[in-house]
Amino acid sequence: MLRKQEILTAAGTLGCAIGIGFVMQNGQAAHDWYAATAEVPVQTVGAMQDVGLLPVQDIKLTSLEMSHSPALSFSDEPVHTVSAPASSLVAPDPVDQESKQSCAISLKATPDTAGIVTLSLSAPCLPNMRLSVYHDALSFSQVTDASGDMTATVPAFAKNAAFEVKFANGESATTETVVSTLDQYDRVAVQWVGQIGLQIHAREFGADYGTDGHVWSGAARDMTAAATGQGGFMTTLGDPTLPLAKFAQIYTFPKAASLSSGWVNLTVEAEVTNATCGREINAQTLQIGQSGNVIVRDVALNLPDCSASGDFLVLNNLLKDLRVARN
Repeated sequence: MLRKQEILTAAGTLGCAIGIGFVMQNGQAAHDWYAATAEVPVQTVGAMQDVGLLPVQDIKLTSLEMSHSPALSFSDEPVHTVSAPASSLVAPDPVDQESKQSCAISLKATPDTAGIVTLSLSAPCLPNMRLSVYHDALSFSQVTDASGDMTATVPAFAKNAAFEVKFANGESATTETVVSTLDQYDRVAVQWVGQIGLQIHAREFGADYGTDGHVWSGAARDMTAAATGQGGFMTTLGDPTLPLAKFAQIYTFPKAASLSSGWVNLTVEAEVTNATCGREINAQTLQIGQSGNVIVRDVALNLPDCSASGDFLVLNNLLKDLRVARN
């Protein structure tokens, strides 16, 4: 990423539980990133007038005694059979079990390299349908294809990884898997809603912007780098074609297999665009702690006015830098 040398101090507010450092940085960046009854009035009735009660006495129960049974008469006329008109009501169709089974939603999670889970969804009766994927504190938006299928490569945030998919029409599916290698990796994420231009930048072992050790969405690498101990990689989740989609960006570093030692400096950068200038943007950061739990922080940031469009706010200390010991 090319950047101008001028760095300006910018004012902003962050709703976090930690102190956040940030500066304004001019430059260009890849713009890939960035909801009984009806009551009757009661009338007041005056005191009931004394109308007097009629006394009833000497009540007797009586019954009619019959000396003979009444005669029943029968007609000798022949009985005529007539046909009733056919019913106009249409009988409901029986439940088509085969059709019901063919519409069943199937969700499968398969552990892969570098603490990654391949999520495979089959929903044959829900083609081109918007959905949300949930895993631990992570969430993002996706859409099924014309066959009702969806595949996502999701960095896990828990060893016992549970996943849920919820469709816009209310249907859902869940699945679980075990990610046994998760503790061999450091993992951080930032997530947000809509096109607000957030990016994670990881500078490994003193790397400068634009060099091989600078990992971001424009130089994301893949899980092969982590599997071989060469360095970390970036994953992007969320469908940019959907309105108000949920996005997530995740950085993974192989702390157990690293061929280098030192620090990985992490920053989150917010691009000032015509759509975001002068307004507050909100996001969340996720980071796996030393005990394996996920630390979640809410972020609220006031962006400069539109005269700063095209610039970036560099947010320091929003994510904890990673200290790597060579193994």
